[in-house]
Amino acid sequence: MKEIILTSAYIKSAEDAEMLEKALQAMQATGKDILLTSHATVSEKIMKMVKYFIYDSVNELLPSERAPKLWFGNPSGLVYLYPTVGHGLVCMRNVYNGLKFAKSLGYEMFYIVDGDTLFSKEDLDIFDSCKHDLLSSGKKAWFFYEPPDFYDLRFFAGDIDFFLNSITFAITLEDWYKTPPYSSIQGPVLEILFYIMLEHHRDSVFSVTDSKLVSRCKTSKINESWMFEPAYVAYNINDANSPILFILGNSTSETEFKVYLDGELHLTVNYGPNVFGFIPIPKIPSKIKVESTNLVSKKLSVHEFDVTKDSLEVYKNYATFQNQ
Repeated sequence: MKEIILTSAYIKSAEDAEMLEKALQAMQATGKDILLTSHATVSEKIMKMVKYFIYDSVNELLPSERAPKLWFGNPSGLVYLYPTVGHGLVCMRNVYNGLKFAKSLGYEMFYIVDGDTLFSKEDLDIFDSCKHDLLSSGKKAWFFYEPPDFYDLRFFAGDIDFFLNSITFAITLEDWYKTPPYSSIQGPVLEILFYIMLEHHRDSVFSVTDSKLVSRCKTSKINESWMFEPAYVAYNINDANSPILFILGNSTSETEFKVYLDGELHLTVNYGPNVFGFIPIPKIPSKIKVESTNLVSKKLSVHEFDVTKDSLEVYKNYATFQNQ
């Protein structure tokens, strides 16, 4: 069986390029051919690390009303987080372009891996385990499954023909507005869309639960990346003149936050995985800096906000806060 790894990335900075290079080095250790798709150009060094590279100049983003809306809440408040870009469409184009090109070259099985996922040597058995699961079960698709309706797309695999025949690919904005299930769900995430589109093919899907995810695929993406940015200034629905600073802990590790107001340290707090908090901003105007440190990886992230009366409406695009 001819196999290929499909990966994608959008390079905006030297840091992005460095992350992709590390991820490609990890993928190279599998000995499998690699196809990189991107809507941005990449360096010659990166191109030499893969067997195939597809550049797609169509980098059309979804408008805000079609982008997923994600939220966190607790008994005392509700925060809606609005992603700044709707990249679902370009992600679907990357998957479609990769699968079609791989099929034209005679590949039969694919593994899709995010371009910022690092596999350690201990993780590499996930590829062989995945292939064994499919061949021994006779199934055609392999996903990490998160109940009730979520297929994790950071790593999945399957038969190329099966995916091309079973998934409806929306590769233009017109497709997204007119083709179910894209058109019938307001702001769907791809993980849920894939689950919906494979509803009538469950017998062909090998699903892996979260417990196995932890033991079989401890990637740096899962352990060290942010599901969302760690800090937002949220628009306060109850009082437009009193914005809220929203901070969110890393998905798996304890995080230390230092909040500075107008250059002076205002608060230091540690949050566990996925713990979040709301901090009233005491005055306007004010300059806010948030330093967040992953206490496992020691990675430091800095976010700065210049909060003025003129900027209050802008924060609606990022997050809104409402007391319950």
